[in-house]
Amino acid sequence: MHSWPGWTFEEGQWKNKRVCTYLAIPKDRLENFAINAVRDTLADTTTVSKIEEKLQLLLHREPHDRKNALQSFEQAIDENRRKQQNLIQVLELRKAGSDPKAVLDRLEELENEKQELETRILSLQTQKAADSHFLDSSREIANFILNFEDDLNSSDPFQKKALLKKCISDIVVDRAQNVIHLSTRILPAVTPELEYLLQKQKAVATFEKSFEFSL
Repeated sequence: MHSWPGWTFEEGQWKNKRVCTYLAIPKDRLENFAINAVRDTLADTTTVSKIEEKLQLLLHREPHDRKNALQSFEQAIDENRRKQQNLIQVLELRKAGSDPKAVLDRLEELENEKQELETRILSLQTQKAADSHFLDSSREIANFILNFEDDLNSSDPFQKKALLKKCISDIVVDRAQNVIHLSTRILPAVTPELEYLLQKQKAVATFEKSFEFSL
């Protein structure tokens, strides 16, 4: 059984980014299944009218969860800086067997990761008051749902993948049963904080729908 939240297409197949295992599932079949599952979820006429109700359920622990998210991101930045410093020392000391280009490439990757973490921290630190933030999230989710079909039809492959990732919580390929289990988010993860909170509520029926697809 394979499960991955970082699913991706590669060379006409779906590939698990965590374990480099190719799954012999036609790209179009799985993509169409994922799109139809998301459409089914977002087409629920009660979803838009109940966004605020579901956000209240999701955000009732917001201050505590925001603090945890900040601590997690700050710890990740500290670890990132430590790795960068070690690599800089490798360059300065010109340690035997080290490849300067590989070290510089890795430093660039780490710097990009650090910038992304800093952006997320800034987003959490500069959020408006709870009520204003709540209304902004509600409006953004509603706009995403109402515009999803138009955005999907006008998107290129990379944009389509980004749209679907906001709506899909998990994909599990069960080879023993020869089925795919897919979980969609009733509230799309339109912001990094919302994605973080939804990840903490995985498999909770209030926030997700489940689908099966026979191979």
